[in-house]
Amino acid sequence: MSDLTPLTPRTLRRCEVTLLAALYWPLGEIDNAVNVAQLESNWSTAARNIKGEDSRGLWQINVRAHAHLLDVNLFDPQVNAYYAHEIWADAGSWRPWLNAARVLGLKI
Repeated sequence: MSDLTPLTPRTLRRCEVTLLAALYWPLGEIDNAVNVAQLESNWSTAARNIKGEDSRGLWQINVRAHAHLLDVNLFDPQVNAYYAHEIWADAGSWRPWLNAARVLGLKI
């Protein structure tokens, strides 16, 4: 397997994450998506949690829960936003980000 870490990891600004979220989420969910990403990764493109899971990128997509994404570069912010939206849409709520959703008071 190739190294899927971005060549230049960095922390994005709110406006950048907002633009990414606006590509995929409906207008009424953009702020929620941005806030979830902030809680999950602090907007770091290289964020990764390997304690009991393997969550990657801005929206901390867990590849153990979504094994079909194992070889997808989730450290790429636009790719991560796309798949995070797909996971959100499939769930019909913020349930896949349960802890962040609870903190933010979002529908789970």
